[in-house]
Order: sequence, then structure tokens, then C-alpha cells
Amino acid sequence: ADILAEEVSDEAAYRAAIREATAKYGLLASDAKSAPYRLKTSGVRGLLVDNGHIWIAAYRGGVTQLKPGSNLTTLNAAKVETPSDNYAFGVDVSEDGRYWVAFNRAISSFAPDGSDVRSPLVVDDATFLTVRATDDGTIWAGGYNTGTYHIDPTTGKKEFFPSVVDQPVLDCVYDIFEDKRGDIWIGGLNFQLTRMHQNPDKTYEKTHYPITLVNSMTQLNEELIVAATTDGFSTVNVNTGETKKYFDDEFRFEGTNYISDVRARLGHEVWLATAGAGLVCYDIATDSITAFGLDDGLPSLELRGMSMMHDSILYISTENSGLFVFDCGLRRYERCLKTNDDLPIDEFYQNSSTMTPDGGLLFGGDNGVVTLTTTDMHTDLRQFEIVAESANLDGDVYVTDPESRAVDIMLTTTDIYHQ
Repeated sequence: ADILAEEVSDEAAYRAAIREATAKYGLLASDAKSAPYRLKTSGVRGLLVDNGHIWIAAYRGGVTQLKPGSNLTTLNAAKVETPSDNYAFGVDVSEDGRYWVAFNRAISSFAPDGSDVRSPLVVDDATFLTVRATDDGTIWAGGYNTGTYHIDPTTGKKEFFPSVVDQPVLDCVYDIFEDKRGDIWIGGLNFQLTRMHQNPDKTYEKTHYPITLVNSMTQLNEELIVAATTDGFSTVNVNTGETKKYFDDEFRFEGTNYISDVRARLGHEVWLATAGAGLVCYDIATDSITAFGLDDGLPSLELRGMSMMHDSILYISTENSGLFVFDCGLRRYERCLKTNDDLPIDEFYQNSSTMTPDGGLLFGGDNGVVTLTTTDMHTDLRQFEIVAESANLDGDVYVTDPESRAVDIMLTTTDIYHQ
């Protein structure tokens, strides 16, 4: 780069030279505005390519590991006539690895590299808010005054349910969820939460529950489905049908009890992304609440979508303050990927998030869907610190979770001369 800078006089020519060098020598380079790797290094001393990674040793900045191909990518609507056509309100991943996106007026799918865009459902006057790829290979979708659509991508067959509760107006569907038994749960604004069980003859047996205003759903354990609502959250026992409401009788934490998204952990922890009160953990076993806000390092109290890895690490989108990582096990904020630095999306939407089978992340917002890897989010995450020097250590080290770098160390120390 230093040599090229001496040879060219303007930025356009400089970028062209970079691209030419990349093509000629096979170097990794990017001139994209959203390039995720802005290395905090000075004076590169050596490069090593090993097992698909690039290791960079620098005079200042230590050693950096770079994984080619893990840079940020944005998935956009195939044909954009107005800016709102590119609003992505829901995302999911099907069993065949394709990414499914609920755009403003279309349900589209993409190959993992963002190519091969297909839109099996386009409704001009619709606002799609959710899409769900189920285990049988079919797709469910819904949105604001749209009712519910069921699509078979293989055959092209479409089913349309104007209202799952048989009311005269179209359902406003905010979330669709598949439980561990394969039943489909549909929730939203102006109708009761509905479970749809498919009979052998392909008809549906519907069960309704007295829960409305549903924004997001998850499964807490084998018995309980959690439905986050605009006024708290509720649980449904899948065996008995019993429902229980939380947070509706009083404000149990400061701010607001509007829930944007919900995730479950350990069979008894309900993690809530709120629109105004930050991140809240409710332990259903002990009836205890822990709230995390700005004082705990969160970049915003306006949270939108969440994805959880290894029952411990939450990746959370905010309204317009980027994406951040939170360790539920350690109860600790980790890192934020700021919107104005790296992300091509300014505003993220509620409940528009998912995780791919290979550990990637998808978050929807006002400029399509941003895809990134956990490597992108973990740059400079959890710096190791020296806790003892000049000590003889005798014992075993067990790596219990390589992805989150959690390590249990059992050892005996002797002859410690320096703290």
C-alpha cells in the first residue's frame, strides 16, 4: 500500500491499483465501505497462511488472525422500486441452507453467498413481518394485515389463511414459531395465539390460547412455550394448555415492559430484549429479575433482535446503535459492532434475527439483511490477562466451550515468587 501510494495521485487510481494487485498476486483486499477488518496494527513484520487463515504479525498491535470470506454481506430485495421494498422485517434459514427474508412486500430466499435470489411470494399491498422455515422444508410467512401464507418451495404450492381464528378481518401476524414436536404457533396483534397441528390427511387442528399482542416466541423447555408480547410475556404448557401471564399487573423493572424479542436458557431463564428497558433476565424457577442497561455497558436500551449461541452468548441488535455481544453465563457485556463504523444498516427491526447452522448471524433492518460471522463480532473480545508469573503449575486444563473460549482450569501452584 505504501508503494502504491507513491505511484498514484488520486484515491480512485489508488483503489484501482489495489484491485489490480489483488487480481495479479492473489492478495486479500477490500475497498468496500463496510469492510470489517480495519486492523489496529503498525509495522507488519510477517504473514503466515495456515489452514485457511491469514496470520499477521505486527510491530504494534500483536498478532491478528484474518479469516478470508467472513466479511459482512448485505442481502437486498431483487427488484427495489421504493426504499421501503428493501426493509427486512424477518429472517430464517431452511434445512437446505438457504436464507429466507421477509421483505416489505415479498418473501425471498438467497444462497448463503447472497446469490440465486428467488421470490416465491410477492404481494404488492402487503407488509411482511415474519418468515419461518420449518423442518419439513416448507415456509410460513405473515405480516401486517396479510393473514398467514404457507409455501412449498419445491412444488410451488401456496396455502393462504386469511385468519387462523376465523375472524372477518385479516390477521396481523408478528411471529411464527415451530416447536420441538413440529407444531406451528402463530401470534400477532388482533387474534389469539394459535397452535396448528397437521393431521395425517394434511388438514390442520387449531388450538387457541387467550394471548394476544404477540411479538416473539421461543421454547423454554419440553413443556413451556414463551410468548413475548407488547405488555410483558406469557407461557403456555404444551401438555395441559395452561397459560400464565407475567409483568402485566405491575412494572417489575424500570422503563417499559414492551418486549421486542425473547430467548430461553437452561430451561428456566427467559431473556427479554425490551424497547426501552435494555436486556432483562427473568428466572422462572426463582421468580427473580435481573436487568442490564447503560450502566452495565449496553450501547442502547432500545433492543430489537437476539440470537443465542451455545446456550450462553447473546448477539443483540439495537434500534440504531449497532450489534453487541452479551455473555449470559458471566452476566457481562462484551463488545459492540457500531453502525457508523462497519454496518450497512442504520435501523434494525424487532425480532428480525437468526443464526445459521454454521454459526453465522443474520439481522434485518432498513437496508436489507446484514450477514456476518461470530468472528466479525469477536474481534478483540476477551483479552487474556496474566494472573501469575514465575509459578510452577501442575494440573489439567479442560476447554469446555471453544466457541466462547470458556475454560475450566484445575491446578496446584507451588513456589510463587512473584504475584
